[in-house]
Formats: sequence, C-alpha cells, structure tokens
Amino acid sequence: MWLPLGFHEWMPVAQALTLGLLTFVQEDVPTVSAALLAAAGSLTWKVGFLGCFLGIWMGDALLYGLARGVGRPMMHLAWARRFVDPVAVARSEQWFADKGAWLLLSSRFVPGTRLPTYLAAGFLRLPFGRFLVVTGTAVAVWTVGIFLLAKALGPDLLSWLRRWNSSGLAVLPLVVVLVVAIRFSCKLTGKDFWRRIHAALGRWTRWEFWPPWLLYAPVALNYVWLAIRFRGFTLPTAANPGIFSGGFVGESKIATLSDLNVTSPEFTAEAHLVEAATPAERAASLRQNAASTPC
Repeated sequence: MWLPLGFHEWMPVAQALTLGLLTFVQEDVPTVSAALLAAAGSLTWKVGFLGCFLGIWMGDALLYGLARGVGRPMMHLAWARRFVDPVAVARSEQWFADKGAWLLLSSRFVPGTRLPTYLAAGFLRLPFGRFLVVTGTAVAVWTVGIFLLAKALGPDLLSWLRRWNSSGLAVLPLVVVLVVAIRFSCKLTGKDFWRRIHAALGRWTRWEFWPPWLLYAPVALNYVWLAIRFRGFTLPTAANPGIFSGGFVGESKIATLSDLNVTSPEFTAEAHLVEAATPAERAASLRQNAASTPC
C-alpha cells in the first residue's frame, strides 16, 4: 500500500487530504488501500470515501480544465489551424453534447479511456456543470464499489483490480477496431464514398492534379546531377540573363513584364500590381486598376 507508516493514527482531516493527493498520482492503489483499511476497521468509512472521492473528482475536473483552458485556445494558433477543421470540431461538439454523458459514465469503468474522454470533454466544451454531475456520479459509484469489494474480497482486491485493468486494456483495441469497422462499413454503403473514391482515382489519371512535390522531384534530382556534372550549383541561374536569378527563384513577374513591355509592347500582356496588405485594400486597388484601364 502507498499509505505512510502510522497513517491509521493520523487525524481524519489529514487522512482524507493525503488520500485525495495520492489519487492525483494513481487512483486505484490509494482507493484500494483506503478500502482495505476501512474493512479492517483501521480507517473510518466516511474519511476513506470522502478523501478518495474528492481527490479523484478534482483530478477529473483538472483534466477538463486543462483541455478547455489550454488545449482549446491552441486551436486558434496559426500552426494549429492547418490541422484542425473548425467545422469538424463544431460537429464533434454537438455530438458530445448529445451523447457525451454516457461516454463519460462508461469511461470510468473501462481502463484506458478516462484520460482521452475527459480531455475531449474539455476541448469540446461540454458544460462544466454537466461534466461535474456525470463524473461525480461515476466516481461515487466506482468508489463505493471498491469499498464493497474490499469488504468482500479483502487483500485479493488489488490483484483482482490489476487483472481487470489488464483485461480492459486488451479489450480496448478490439473495441476501437470494431467502431472503426462499423463506421467504415457505413461509409461503404453510401454513394458519397464511392463518388469520392472515383474522384480520387480520376485525379491521379490527370497529371495537372498531381501534387507539386511529385512533379518537382525529378526536376530537383536532375538539377543536383547537372550541378555536380558542371561543377556549379548556381549555373542554372544563367539560363535567362535578363531575369533576376535567371528565373530560378525570387524573380518578380511584374518586373519581367515591365521590361518586356518596354522592348516589345506589342507582344506583352497588360499587367498591374496589386500592392495592399488587407483584403479591403486589395479590393480597392483592383477597382482603381479597373477604372483606369481603357475598355
């Protein structure tokens, strides 16, 4: 047991506080230890229950607060917006608001699911009051169950609980695979799924829809080979002496068009540079260019 020596002789407040703090590190062992002491008469049932219950409940609330207060604001950072779809998040919020209560309840009794579920509840902004009510109910049932089992099983409870956790962790991947299989089978029966598959295959049959890295990879390899062969990595920049860096990188299209317009105006398309920082300023610049351009 994790409890300090002479713990049964401490004041009830100190006992409850110690049990609560220990649950922040590991929930099951302090709860089982308190339950065994209560079953042996070395600890009052109320002190053991309140210490473990409040500690676990507060730990759950801290996980919720961490996800909502820290994780949720990170979604609005520039680098995070590349990986987070606001529409999908809003849809998940609605789903969690409708069915999250049962998910919170079940996660208390399925090993390995509490941490991601509570973090998801905070990130998806489940009302805090509802979270406290649901998790408080689940923690109360769980703690009372541990105390009752301690009275019935005695010291064998801890080994039984370890077997429960290990078996639960083994079943969890199977549950995840089953859920994914069900969702995937539902998509297979929908017309949108096959339409998307056809569109994806169609894009790969047309080179103009291929990703840039696939098109430029042979160019980059050929550049490296030519640079080694002709002993100069900057040699390609001399391909077009009239363009900055030979058009290799950093060239200005408007500058090139301006130079061409001086020498060969009859063969150069008319171009205007939109110099503005904000969308409103760009729109104003476009309107000004359109007004100054003869029909």
